[in-house]
Amino acid sequence: MHRSQTDGQPQDDAFRSILRSHVQRYPAMRPADLYKLFFQGTLGSEHAKADREVVVAALEREAETMGDGPAEPMVDPIGLEPVVVRVHLRPFLAQGGQLSDLAGAFLVSMSTPIGSREQLADRLEAAGRLAREGALPFDPEPWALFCQEMAAQGYPAVHHSAAYREAYRPAYRVIVGGF
Repeated sequence: MHRSQTDGQPQDDAFRSILRSHVQRYPAMRPADLYKLFFQGTLGSEHAKADREVVVAALEREAETMGDGPAEPMVDPIGLEPVVVRVHLRPFLAQGGQLSDLAGAFLVSMSTPIGSREQLADRLEAAGRLAREGALPFDPEPWALFCQEMAAQGYPAVHHSAAYREAYRPAYRVIVGGF
């Protein structure tokens, strides 16, 4: 059997590295938050639909109301081929980033197809193996049940859990191709 570039040890190591980074940084993460990480890393922002004016207004509103949050990198890799990142607003703005630039990158990313739901299912299954190894901040059973529910719904986009929102006040945009 021929393995593609996305199969094999380097991809597995990168996947584990992304997962390990997020589990360490966000120990209050719940199954919905991990699912969202993999959804975005695999499918990007395909679920977002808006024009430039709406995107800019939403970014401005979020920047004004996001308040303090945890220490985060400005650019946080969440997907591999192609590269998909979360650009965290707090460090982005602190480093002089312009919301109009981020809005432009987000708009391009919204219409950039990157992965499939089959790839998402594979990544969720791989995370299930890690859950059984004790590498996630929750038990494998809630993860398996959550993934079954998402599969039955066709792998929809979801919101962060209330625990995650309260603990970390997430404020980011998903960008395809890096930033």
